[in-house]
Amino acid sequence: MNETREKQEKEKLLRSQKRWYRFYYSIVWVVALIFYPHKFRGRENIPEGPAIICAPHSNFMDPLLVSIAMGRKHFVHHMAKEELMHSALASFFMRKAGSVFIRRGAPDIEAFKQCIRVLKDGEKLMIFPEGTRVRDPEMGSFKPGAVRLAQKLQVPVLPVYITRNKKLFRHMDVVFGEPYLVPRDKSADADALSEDLRQRILALEPR
Repeated sequence: MNETREKQEKEKLLRSQKRWYRFYYSIVWVVALIFYPHKFRGRENIPEGPAIICAPHSNFMDPLLVSIAMGRKHFVHHMAKEELMHSALASFFMRKAGSVFIRRGAPDIEAFKQCIRVLKDGEKLMIFPEGTRVRDPEMGSFKPGAVRLAQKLQVPVLPVYITRNKKLFRHMDVVFGEPYLVPRDKSADADALSEDLRQRILALEPR
């Protein structure tokens, strides 16, 4: 009986998160496409079911712009820095929409467990492997958390390129690469796996 009730509560929470996410999406979609007109490429590469979406992070709008590029039907949990919880408005919407808040600078076991639950439930998770916004023209180095999580659960990683130097009312690109599985070999060097992901994203930049 308790397992049934727990399952019902989980399904109820997920339905609520999806409703909030789509409500939020509908509002932001109009604003974002006016100020940051997109050109989407490779949307056919977005897999059904669980996946870790990985993109570079140079602008506070990146999570929204990638989500908009994915389309309304794809519900995405965003990994966000814990500091955003101090903003009442942002925290309210992000919690309602299923974001996972992570404490930076030290291992956050609870956030890691939440990410595992999201993926095991068949949902998508967006992670910015640079770990923070990098405003330099060049993409920063990647932290290993995303590839290690993908390796542990054997869920696909979806590499995404997004224009770094964004300017209001100027065209920008969002390009989805082919999803791939990180090798199961746990002895593989985490930095090498992260660099492989970074190179996959760099290769998506329109020439």
